[in-house]
Amino acid sequence: MVHTPRRLARAALVGIVTVASSSVLLAHDTWLLPDLFAVAQGRPVELSARAGGGKFPDGSAVPLDRVASVRVIGATSDNVATDVVASAGALRITAKPTSDGQYLVVLATKPSTLANTSAGFLKFLAAEGASAEARRLSETSLTRDADSVIFEHGVLASTVAEIGTGGPRAFSRAGMLPLGIVPLVDPASLRVGDTLRVRLTADGRPVPRMGVDVKTALDTTVRGTGEYTSMIADSAGVVAIPVSRAGAWMLRTAWVAPTQAAGSRMVRTRVWRATFVWSVRPRR
Repeated sequence: MVHTPRRLARAALVGIVTVASSSVLLAHDTWLLPDLFAVAQGRPVELSARAGGGKFPDGSAVPLDRVASVRVIGATSDNVATDVVASAGALRITAKPTSDGQYLVVLATKPSTLANTSAGFLKFLAAEGASAEARRLSETSLTRDADSVIFEHGVLASTVAEIGTGGPRAFSRAGMLPLGIVPLVDPASLRVGDTLRVRLTADGRPVPRMGVDVKTALDTTVRGTGEYTSMIADSAGVVAIPVSRAGAWMLRTAWVAPTQAAGSRMVRTRVWRATFVWSVRPRR
């Protein structure tokens, strides 16, 4: 039998698709949730890393072998957290900065190389909280010009926590991440009735018209609440989120890098998904 380039390309994808099908279950939302968003001077910050489709803030433990790194980023520092322990129900992280101030804590998962048909790729995005990106790509030449998509997929989960009071702020340093959810106001200052404005960046540049989903923590007395609210950023990559209740909130987004040719009717790209968790205090 003569193997055409397209047949060879499809054959080469078989192994990757098998890996993809076993890895998709690991692609649900991943988030970091501090035990306390503010701790006393000199105390460590304790956090849980959890994952799950629509179960925020409960979820299930992020597998330790899926974690690439946990960074603790201060106003002028960037260190790796080494106290990361698997426990029942959650992956536990202890951050121990040496000085007071606000810290951005970022968990990155190990990237997975996946593959699918172009239609299956769009379905993957929609199923994993990236419906806005799926809609955007469906309006491009992707589904017309490519039969198959190979993509590297990774997740960035971030939150902010504070040690002591009045220290230097770190919330704006999210712009240094491959996919950044960058608050334009200090999240620690927010109370019910305020608005959190964030800029969405990819590789340090604002991304216009990017989709985001926002969710509050489930009300433990009314299960089934806490659905995501979808929003679209403006031409400067900024989205304004009115905060209507106290407690933990989560924002999620996704970005697909420009595609590159990888063979006959095959393209390669990167997919980053990100979450950001912050806390809102009651109205004064």
